[in-house]
Amino acid sequence: MMAPQNKFLGLIVLVTAVLVVYFTHGKPEQKSYFHKDQKTRRHLFFKNKVEKSIAIKSSDNKTQQVSKKSDPFSDQYQNLSKLERVLDKHSRQTDLFSAWALKPKMIEYTVTRMSSWEELSQMDTNQQATFRVNAIKFLKFLAAEGDVGHTEIVAQNIISELDSVGVKKRRDLDLIDLINIWIDGNGKSEIEKNPEILFDTFNYKSSLRPYFATALRYSFPEKINNVEFINKFLPYLVKEKDHEVL
Repeated sequence: MMAPQNKFLGLIVLVTAVLVVYFTHGKPEQKSYFHKDQKTRRHLFFKNKVEKSIAIKSSDNKTQQVSKKSDPFSDQYQNLSKLERVLDKHSRQTDLFSAWALKPKMIEYTVTRMSSWEELSQMDTNQQATFRVNAIKFLKFLAAEGDVGHTEIVAQNIISELDSVGVKKRRDLDLIDLINIWIDGNGKSEIEKNPEILFDTFNYKSSLRPYFATALRYSFPEKINNVEFINKFLPYLVKEKDHEVL
């Protein structure tokens, strides 16, 4: 018979062998862990793709921003808005516009950008709003100095766009402002004496009536209800079948 000590050692060996087999081949969690690891790797794969996509878009935006920042004329317009916080902003603005008026490229930039919706749409919303407001102020300054030609060019180009692309982003308001500037620049009394100058210059047609009628209201607020004034301008604004007043 086997000694009790040998039996005990044999039992230990047997238990040890069973445990080794169990932990090596019989762990039920092993398969579950593998699937979990697959999901983790799949998640990381798509996460990396998304992050790369965002990085590319971010890089594109940075490229566009760098491109915009590299435009010195646009920067000057953006900086002009800072004068709104300066106490003597009007005199500072006049000094700045006087300097701009001596720079043909600055004038060309203003006219080109203001004349084309395609050009304006290249700016982001805030840049475009700042530019349009200040460009009109600059054109008004030029007109007051006797140069209404650039205002005339921009207004004519906007009118031509109204036929092709329609009124976009309140371009009608830009046109009304420019007509007012043109009237002031040529002299209200002169336009009142010879209304045909205004309508001939811009090749007026009945579809433009809302803009011209509004501009006349703004330019001649004290005379808009004057019968003589209405009778003088009405024939230019209306067609034969149209009998409405301003």
